[in-house]
Parts: sequence; C-alpha cells; structure tokens
Amino acid sequence: MQEVKATLQHHDNMIHQLIQIVGATNAKVDALDKKVQALDNRVQALETKVVTLDEKVQSLAEEQVFM
Repeated sequence: MQEVKATLQHHDNMIHQLIQIVGATNAKVDALDKKVQALDNRVQALETKVVTLDEKVQSLAEEQVFM
C-alpha cells in the first residue's frame, strides 16, 4: 500500500511539474508571438514603402522619357 501511495505521489509531482513547464512555455510562446507580430507589421510597412518608391521611380522614369 505504501508503495502505491509513493507511486501516486510521484505521479502527482510529475503532473505538477508538467503543468508548470507548460505554463512557462505558453508564456514564452505568447511573448514570441507578440515579437513576431511586431516584425510582421514592420515588414508590411517596408513592403508598402518599397511599392511607393517603385511607383515614384517609375513615374520619374516616365517623365525622363517625355523630356
């Protein structure tokens, strides 16, 4: 009986550790998700700027053709 109690206690401890690890992992994933979202926003802003610059360059090139 004592052996069963010890095994159950060991399993309880392992489950508790697993819950703590999962919680810590979720917190890290949430932090990384925020960083990824911020980087994604920056990339989108840069892509918009590149498109705008490409349009300006094309417009200037067309103006040069007509001169």
